[in-house]
Amino acid sequence: MKSAQSTSSSVRSGLYYRDFILNILATFVFMLNFTTFHLLPLLIKHIGGTEADIGFIASMGWIVSFAFTPISGMLIDRWGGKRMLLAGVVLMTLGGAGFLLVERIGPLIYLLRIFQGIGLAVALTSGYTLVAAFSPATRRGEGYGIHMVFTLLPSAIGPWVGEMAIRASGFPAYILLATSFGVLSLLFGAFLPSPKNISRQEPVTSFTALVSRR
Repeated sequence: MKSAQSTSSSVRSGLYYRDFILNILATFVFMLNFTTFHLLPLLIKHIGGTEADIGFIASMGWIVSFAFTPISGMLIDRWGGKRMLLAGVVLMTLGGAGFLLVERIGPLIYLLRIFQGIGLAVALTSGYTLVAAFSPATRRGEGYGIHMVFTLLPSAIGPWVGEMAIRASGFPAYILLATSFGVLSLLFGAFLPSPKNISRQEPVTSFTALVSRR
């Protein structure tokens, strides 16, 4: 008889169970952390940044994330989805919390945006990987659809709650709010299992071999 621990996504028929929901919640509050920083231009302007500073610093997180995403996939293959999810959440949380120390436009603010960009690439890619691990093969499309909803929904919620925090208590409260989302994501992610027993349907191949297939 197979034990419950050896049950993989390929034989599980249900979708909305503990591991799948924890991954969704971890991704949701992680993205709340990131999207709260859509209001970063207000903070940059508050500390004396120019329009050019706003454009460059605000877009830097996205640029770094885009560049680091292929590397994220390699790291996930090596270290596993859960480890890299937690690593990405830590980078994003530390990058956001560090804005409490920012008083002017300088190297620190650029370093923090690099942390956030790498954290976004690593955690988001890991979250998608874990959807495959925690979804039965027959409902994997549904699993990705639900995950996408909870990835995009924070884009409407994060800036809204961030603006309320700024109006109520200023920028320190705004940064602490975003940081609390990161901590919450870390807690949800910590309770995820490491899907080590999920077998691959195909042998491991290189990125070059993958993109060269017909």
